[in-house]
Amino acid sequence: FCRGTKRCVPRLSPNKTVAGFVGQMVTTPCFAVLLLEIASAMGVQTTLRSTLHMYSWWDACVYGVCIAAVAIVGDLAESFVKRCVRVKDAGSVLPATGGLLDRIDG
Repeated sequence: FCRGTKRCVPRLSPNKTVAGFVGQMVTTPCFAVLLLEIASAMGVQTTLRSTLHMYSWWDACVYGVCIAAVAIVGDLAESFVKRCVRVKDAGSVLPATGGLLDRIDG
C-alpha cells in the first residue's frame, strides 16, 4: 500500500521508515476503537466490574496511540540491544527474520 523510503533511525534500525511509524500510529487507534465497539456490542465486562460503555471512542484512540508508541519504543530498544551485542537475529526460532521477538513485537 505505502512503501516508505525515508528512514527514521538508520543507525539503529535501518529498515524502519517514517511511513511505517505513521501507519502504526494511525492503524493501532483504529483497531482499538473497533475492538471497543465489538466488545461493547457483545456486552463484555471489564475487570473493574463495569461495562465497556463507560469508555468512549476517544479513550480507545488515546489508548491505541499509547500502545503504538510503547511498541515503537520497544522495537527500537530491542534493535539497540541487538546492535550493542552485535547480534543480527534475536533468536533462532525464525532465522533470517530478526528472530521470534522481532515478529511478535509492535
